[in-house]
Amino acid sequence: MDLELKKGVSYLIVDHIEDAYTLFKRYSREAKGMCVTRTPPEEVEHIYDVHNVTFKWLTHLKVDQGVRPTELHILFPSIQQFMEGGDFIIILDGLEYLKVHNGFDEILKFIQSFRDHVYMKKGLLLVPVSHDALSPMEISLIRRDLMPIEDLLKKL
Repeated sequence: MDLELKKGVSYLIVDHIEDAYTLFKRYSREAKGMCVTRTPPEEVEHIYDVHNVTFKWLTHLKVDQGVRPTELHILFPSIQQFMEGGDFIIILDGLEYLKVHNGFDEILKFIQSFRDHVYMKKGLLLVPVSHDALSPMEISLIRRDLMPIEDLLKKL
Protein backbone atom coordinates (compact mmCIF):
# COMPACT_ATOMS: atom_id res chain seq x y z
CA MET A 1 0.00 0.00 0.00
CA ASP A 2 1.83 3.08 -1.26
CA LEU A 3 -0.19 5.95 0.17
CA GLU A 4 1.01 9.33 1.34
CA LEU A 5 -0.60 10.07 4.68
CA LYS A 6 -1.17 13.65 5.73
CA LYS A 7 0.05 14.77 9.15
CA GLY A 8 -2.68 15.76 11.56
CA VAL A 9 -5.15 13.27 10.07
CA SER A 10 -6.70 10.22 11.72
CA TYR A 11 -7.52 7.35 9.40
CA LEU A 12 -10.11 4.57 9.58
CA ILE A 13 -9.07 1.31 7.92
CA VAL A 14 -11.92 -1.18 7.57
CA ASP A 15 -11.07 -4.87 7.08
CA HIS A 16 -7.42 -4.27 6.12
CA ILE A 17 -5.41 -4.80 9.29
CA GLU A 18 -2.31 -5.93 7.40
CA ASP A 19 -2.34 -2.71 5.37
CA ALA A 20 -2.71 -0.71 8.58
CA TYR A 21 0.38 -2.36 10.05
CA THR A 22 2.29 -1.91 6.78
CA LEU A 23 1.60 1.82 6.94
CA PHE A 24 2.41 1.92 10.64
CA LYS A 25 5.71 0.13 10.09
CA ARG A 26 6.68 2.47 7.24
CA TYR A 27 5.85 5.70 9.06
CA SER A 28 7.28 4.56 12.42
CA ARG A 29 10.72 4.36 10.81
CA GLU A 30 10.72 8.16 10.52
CA ALA A 31 8.52 9.15 13.47
CA LYS A 32 8.08 7.76 16.95
CA GLY A 33 5.47 5.02 16.99
CA MET A 34 2.94 3.74 19.50
CA CYS A 35 0.93 0.58 19.07
CA VAL A 36 -2.21 0.28 21.20
CA THR A 37 -3.30 -3.28 20.63
CA ARG A 38 -5.29 -6.23 21.89
CA THR A 39 -2.57 -8.55 20.55
CA PRO A 40 0.42 -9.23 22.83
CA PRO A 41 3.36 -7.00 21.80
CA GLU A 42 5.66 -9.93 21.05
CA GLU A 43 3.11 -11.31 18.59
CA VAL A 44 2.74 -7.92 16.87
CA GLU A 45 6.53 -7.69 16.53
CA HIS A 46 6.68 -11.20 15.05
CA ILE A 47 3.61 -11.09 12.78
CA TYR A 48 4.02 -7.55 11.41
CA ASP A 49 7.79 -7.09 11.86
CA VAL A 50 7.21 -3.95 13.94
CA HIS A 51 10.09 -2.96 16.22
CA ASN A 52 11.34 0.00 18.26
CA VAL A 53 7.88 1.34 19.08
CA THR A 54 6.01 1.88 22.32
CA PHE A 55 3.32 -0.68 23.10
CA LYS A 56 0.14 -0.40 25.14
CA TRP A 57 -1.35 -3.87 25.41
CA LEU A 58 -5.10 -3.90 26.10
CA THR A 59 -5.39 -6.67 28.67
CA HIS A 60 -6.66 -7.42 32.14
CA LEU A 61 -3.26 -8.89 33.05
CA LYS A 62 -0.89 -6.87 35.21
CA VAL A 63 2.10 -6.61 32.87
CA ASP A 64 4.59 -3.83 32.11
CA GLN A 65 3.00 -2.67 28.88
CA GLY A 66 -0.54 -3.59 29.87
CA VAL A 67 -3.53 -1.29 30.24
CA ARG A 68 -6.93 -2.53 31.32
CA PRO A 69 -9.53 -1.89 28.60
CA THR A 70 -11.83 -0.22 31.13
CA GLU A 71 -9.16 2.30 32.15
CA LEU A 72 -9.47 4.83 29.34
CA HIS A 73 -8.77 7.48 31.99
CA ILE A 74 -5.27 6.00 32.34
CA LEU A 75 -4.72 5.07 28.69
CA PHE A 76 -5.51 8.46 27.18
CA PRO A 77 -3.16 10.54 29.37
CA SER A 78 -0.30 8.17 28.55
CA ILE A 79 -1.11 8.58 24.85
CA GLN A 80 -1.25 12.37 25.26
CA GLN A 81 2.17 12.33 26.90
CA PHE A 82 3.51 10.24 24.01
CA MET A 83 2.12 12.79 21.51
CA GLU A 84 4.03 15.69 23.08
CA GLY A 85 6.53 17.10 20.63
CA GLY A 86 4.59 15.85 17.60
CA ASP A 87 6.15 13.71 14.85
CA PHE A 88 4.39 10.47 15.81
CA ILE A 89 2.21 7.71 14.45
CA ILE A 90 -0.19 5.69 16.57
CA ILE A 91 -2.12 2.59 15.61
CA LEU A 92 -5.20 1.82 17.68
CA ASP A 93 -5.79 -1.87 17.03
CA GLY A 94 -8.43 -3.04 19.47
CA LEU A 95 -11.35 -0.68 19.07
CA GLU A 96 -13.77 -3.61 19.09
CA TYR A 97 -12.33 -4.85 22.38
CA LEU A 98 -12.58 -1.38 23.91
CA LYS A 99 -16.20 -1.22 22.75
CA VAL A 100 -17.05 -4.47 24.54
CA HIS A 101 -15.66 -3.13 27.82
CA ASN A 102 -16.79 0.51 27.62
CA GLY A 103 -19.76 0.70 25.27
CA PHE A 104 -19.82 2.44 21.92
CA ASP A 105 -20.68 5.93 23.20
CA GLU A 106 -17.58 6.04 25.41
CA ILE A 107 -15.39 4.76 22.59
CA LEU A 108 -16.76 7.35 20.17
CA LYS A 109 -15.95 10.12 22.67
CA PHE A 110 -12.48 8.62 23.09
CA ILE A 111 -11.93 8.61 19.31
CA GLN A 112 -13.18 12.19 18.97
CA SER A 113 -10.81 13.47 21.64
CA PHE A 114 -7.98 11.36 20.25
CA ARG A 115 -8.56 12.76 16.76
CA ASP A 116 -8.49 16.34 18.02
CA HIS A 117 -5.16 15.80 19.77
CA VAL A 118 -3.66 14.13 16.69
CA TYR A 119 -4.74 17.13 14.62
CA MET A 120 -3.29 19.68 17.05
CA LYS A 121 0.02 17.82 17.40
CA LYS A 122 0.28 17.08 13.64
CA GLY A 123 0.73 13.35 14.11
CA LEU A 124 -0.92 10.35 12.49
CA LEU A 125 -3.51 7.92 13.83
CA LEU A 126 -4.49 4.62 12.20
CA VAL A 127 -7.60 2.80 13.42
CA PRO A 128 -8.13 -0.61 11.81
CA VAL A 129 -11.51 -2.24 12.48
CA SER A 130 -13.49 -5.21 11.25
CA HIS A 131 -16.85 -4.27 9.75
CA ASP A 132 -18.29 -7.42 11.35
CA ALA A 133 -17.49 -6.15 14.85
CA LEU A 134 -19.35 -2.85 14.54
CA SER A 135 -22.83 -2.03 13.33
CA PRO A 136 -23.26 -0.03 10.11
CA MET A 137 -24.47 2.92 12.20
CA GLU A 138 -21.37 2.74 14.43
CA ILE A 139 -19.04 2.67 11.43
CA SER A 140 -20.91 5.65 9.95
CA LEU A 141 -20.47 7.62 13.16
CA ILE A 142 -16.76 6.80 13.29
CA ARG A 143 -16.39 7.81 9.62
CA ARG A 144 -17.56 11.29 10.58
CA ASP A 145 -14.44 11.66 12.74
CA LEU A 146 -11.84 9.56 10.94
CA MET A 147 -10.90 9.70 7.27
CA PRO A 148 -11.66 6.34 5.65
CA ILE A 149 -8.48 5.10 3.97
CA GLU A 150 -10.55 4.07 0.95
CA ASP A 151 -11.13 7.78 0.28
CA LEU A 152 -7.38 8.09 -0.31
CA LEU A 153 -7.37 5.04 -2.57
CA LYS A 154 -10.03 6.66 -4.77
CA LYS A 155 -7.71 9.65 -5.31
CA LEU A 156 -4.88 7.47 -6.64
